Amino acid sequence: MRPRSWDLFALKTAVQAAARPWRITLEHTLWLITTWRPCFRPTAPGADAFALEKLAGTWYEVGKVQTVGGAIFEGDCVCTQLEYTPIGSDGSATVSNICRKSSPDGKLTVANATISPVDGQPGKFQERFCKVCPAVSYTIVALDGDDYMVEYDCSSTLGILNYCFHVMSRKPTLEDSVVENLKALMPQYGLNPQGLDWKVTTQDNCWAGAAELV
Repeated sequence: MRPRSWDLFALKTAVQAAARPWRITLEHTLWLITTWRPCFRPTAPGADAFALEKLAGTWYEVGKVQTVGGAIFEGDCVCTQLEYTPIGSDGSATVSNICRKSSPDGKLTVANATISPVDGQPGKFQERFCKVCPAVSYTIVALDGDDYMVEYDCSSTLGILNYCFHVMSRKPTLEDSVVENLKALMPQYGLNPQGLDWKVTTQDNCWAGAAELV
């Protein structure tokens, strides 16, 4: 039998290899494996007449409501984008979470994930940031492929609910009236049970210069 120290080294090496493509730290990956669970409440139906081709492409974040745990990858982000690329034939897609750190000329950060559809529930997915990471509940609550989209994801960590409500636009800005209508989905479906404040995402002066990819 190999000594315990070898086993721990092998586990650490395997987890580091799984995490490396997304530049997720070993500590983040172990935390995801041991504590994350999909959330079952609150929940919302998927967008009416959802179609993956309407979701594909680039979206700019207009604003969000987000718990501390939900912000593990983008807590200090500005200029946030989501890039959806369909893969395979089962309705799955890769999602690139792209942002600048702290300021529009800050370091570029990309966290890649995969979303897989939930059978019989259009617009509902399970999201994973690595193959060994537990799935996170991921729902496209509203979708107009040419204009706006709302994405809601949530998980339970050690019994504590973490969630993110993102309003996205095909352009860096979105009409105030549309934003207010989309924000109304939160009380309609109970998607902000902690009563967190709405935060506008900076999209001014973004993407003008090059920055190091991390």
